[in-house]
Amino acid sequence: MSLLILPGSFDPFTRGHLDLARRALRLCDRLIVAVAVHPGKKPLFLPDERVRLIRAALGEELEPRSEVMLWNGLIADLAAKTGADAVVRGVRDSADLAWESRLHEANVRLAPGFETVWLPCDPALRWISSSLVRELLEHGRPVDALVPEAIAAEVAGKAKSVR
Repeated sequence: MSLLILPGSFDPFTRGHLDLARRALRLCDRLIVAVAVHPGKKPLFLPDERVRLIRAALGEELEPRSEVMLWNGLIADLAAKTGADAVVRGVRDSADLAWESRLHEANVRLAPGFETVWLPCDPALRWISSSLVRELLEHGRPVDALVPEAIAAEVAGKAKSVR
């Protein structure tokens, strides 16, 4: 595979997301991290801030083969625009697999030949989610162990500014 897409809202980007990006890059030549904006959600970070934080988290190790971009459309349309071979999704449990299976069905109908690569989450990171990070931050709890080291201080600082 030459190009994979790793989509998500990434609000904020977690150690689990970083693990998926690293593992996806073992399967492809290039990776697009597509930052989605959900109008119904109240984000902790603005879309441009998320892009910047993800680039910092990916660092020099992953940056040459990865691209971080905002995308407000369908993943099937991004695949058509970029020539991506597949979307890569992390699966924590059976509920994730059921949801991701429905998304896969939609994507192959919208973009025949476009595939989904499911990667099981690292068991040590499976419990981490962006929503958990946001909830802990709302209650003044530390999240350094849940987000990449390169962005931990900024994530903690942002939480203090919104409380």
